[in-house]
Amino acid sequence: MLLAACAGPVSQSAASDEPQIAAPPLVADTPPPLEPITPREPEPQPVPVLAPVCSPEATQGGVILCRVPPNTAVKLDGKPIARSDDTGVAVIGLSRTQLTPATISFDTEVQGATFPVSISVPVLKRTDTVTSFPMECGKIAPQNPE
Repeated sequence: MLLAACAGPVSQSAASDEPQIAAPPLVADTPPPLEPITPREPEPQPVPVLAPVCSPEATQGGVILCRVPPNTAVKLDGKPIARSDDTGVAVIGLSRTQLTPATISFDTEVQGATFPVSISVPVLKRTDTVTSFPMECGKIAPQNPE
């Protein structure tokens, strides 16, 4: 048994007698890097908005009830007059000389944008059958004890 380590160096002539075989080039067949998977953003869902509703009609000196967004400033004919409560109910008092129609307006926010809302309510003329009290003042609230 002969070991190769004991055999001495290989001569140049012996190594050159064998044909040299070129190793094929190594080509790494790597797929392109994958794009990171990003979750799709959820589509924005429409925000449920309750339609503002007011009394169908009112009378001079009466009130108009409205359902609007909670804690909203409400205007009557462009002038601030009321604020809705936590449930969205606004009570708007009318003067006895209110003109028709009464314009109820407020701003509402929908998906981050503010929009003005206006509602017209017809106002009926007030009909008073009593215009004065024909009583003597002394009998209503006597000033002298009798």
